[in-house]
Amino acid sequence: CKYLTSVNMPDVRVIGKQAFDVCPELREIAIPACIESIGEEAFSYGSDNKEQVMKVTIEKTTPPEMGKNVFEKTADGSTVTIPEGSLTNYLPDLDVTSTFEKQSDMMWKNLLVAAPDYSLITYTDQESSQTAYALVKSGEAVGEARIPAFTRDNYELAGWNTAADGT
Repeated sequence: CKYLTSVNMPDVRVIGKQAFDVCPELREIAIPACIESIGEEAFSYGSDNKEQVMKVTIEKTTPPEMGKNVFEKTADGSTVTIPEGSLTNYLPDLDVTSTFEKQSDMMWKNLLVAAPDYSLITYTDQESSQTAYALVKSGEAVGEARIPAFTRDNYELAGWNTAADGT
């Protein structure tokens, strides 16, 4: 499996334990909707390989059953793209109507969730290094209630800078 770069799984229902372990070139994975379960360490890459960035796409609107450490050895920047309308199935504890302080709140099985019907907004206060995140459904406006209130002694918020260059 050392040189495997892609795999097609059209009629597979189960990905077994360590099925693609130690496949260092398999970095983009499409998991079809027919997959019902993924076994332990199926994509963990074993101890002899460094962590690497993975891009996973899952076509199923509800998460398949997952064994332990399925995507254990993924590096920062690894993502899972899920179908439109399925965000709350993958992240049931995330309140999509509020801001949150940790990007890890958007993690599912060690992968950052990307939902095509939401945009992840990052707010950063450069002076205090405070960061907050919000999810905004496509086509919706960011209302005042969704903007975090960063606080600093002796300062008053006068507005938000939305320019990419910081001006």
